[in-house]
Amino acid sequence: MRTDLVTAYEGTILKNLMVTKKWFNIMAQNKWLEQPPLAPNRKEIANEV
Repeated sequence: MRTDLVTAYEGTILKNLMVTKKWFNIMAQNKWLEQPPLAPNRKEIANEV
């Protein structure tokens, strides 16, 4: 592999990781990352019928 391409790719990957870290921190601080919807309790539903 060409060393100039390897360094360019590594730099791009590091920049992407930094952006991802900043994005995650913003999402976590603003509480936009919440618990996903949970599946209904199938045992309760079965007992209701």
